Amino acid sequence: MKNIIGILFIWLCVFLPNMMPGQNISVKTYLDTNKILIGDQIHYRLKVRKPSDLHVAFPGPGENFPPQIEILEEQTTDTSVLNDNELLIEKKYLVTVFDTGSFTIPALKFTYGTASLNDSIFSDSTFLKVYPVKVDTTDTIFTVKSPFGAPVTFKEALPYIGVGLGVVFLVLLIIYLMRKFKRKDELVEPEKPSEPAHIIAFRELDKLKKQKLWQAGEIKLYYTRLSDILRTYLWLRYDIKTLERTTEEILTSLKNTGFDNDELFNLLQETLQLADLVKFAKFDPDPEAHQESMESAYRFVKETKMIEEEKKQDTDKGGNKENNAEGAENINKEGGER
Repeated sequence: MKNIIGILFIWLCVFLPNMMPGQNISVKTYLDTNKILIGDQIHYRLKVRKPSDLHVAFPGPGENFPPQIEILEEQTTDTSVLNDNELLIEKKYLVTVFDTGSFTIPALKFTYGTASLNDSIFSDSTFLKVYPVKVDTTDTIFTVKSPFGAPVTFKEALPYIGVGLGVVFLVLLIIYLMRKFKRKDELVEPEKPSEPAHIIAFRELDKLKKQKLWQAGEIKLYYTRLSDILRTYLWLRYDIKTLERTTEEILTSLKNTGFDNDELFNLLQETLQLADLVKFAKFDPDPEAHQESMESAYRFVKETKMIEEEKKQDTDKGGNKENNAEGAENINKEGGER
């Protein structure tokens, strides 16, 4: 009986440990290095080697860490297969220390087990020595180093290039506008002829009428000449600057002279605007409109011509007739006396 009990005891001592789930599990915790300068960053690593069918729960190291050791980041867990039945699991934490001295990270408790049995295993404790940064205690005072120069990239210079081009464009635009307005101010209108304005206008209208431009298909040239004749007449008759001015500007200037005949004003406006449409918008009016434009020009000149000039001319002619009559009577008297 004693032999049987002895054999059973030996069997339990030899074979029972091999039946426990913790027989092939091992844990290890360590740092990349055990000596660092204050503020350096290192990894705290947890490694577990276990059977593939065994579940292991990793501890939270922050609960056991000294308060001086700060966990900056919990990194991804890596798992590698050692053989068909074993796995190696590694977990890393990025840590740092801002105090000097010696610190001990205590052993961590790993829990493992199966569906029917749970157990735990402890890792070894870890030691860390943190050194201060050496400070130069000499009396030598060093000057501040100037910053290192770095090449400027095109992307960095692009905003400044854009601003520079914008300034150059603005300056050129100002110069162009100044020269343009200066040229307008320097334009000198030609000297006015001695003939009355309506005489010149009628003569040019008659000449344009005889040329029969619109009948020959020269529509644009016809309206260009007609518009120029009316503009010249307005300049000579009302002293309106028509050189390089738009139709609206000319009509506004005519209103400012005190021109109050709305019917004639509308007639002139329609004629000049139709001429603009033909010259600049390639508008093709009906043949009746060509003839009406010519008649409107004749009518406007006829009804706005200087009446005082004609009266003066008539008075001069009448005075000449009286003088001629008196001269004739005197001649007759002298002849009778003789």
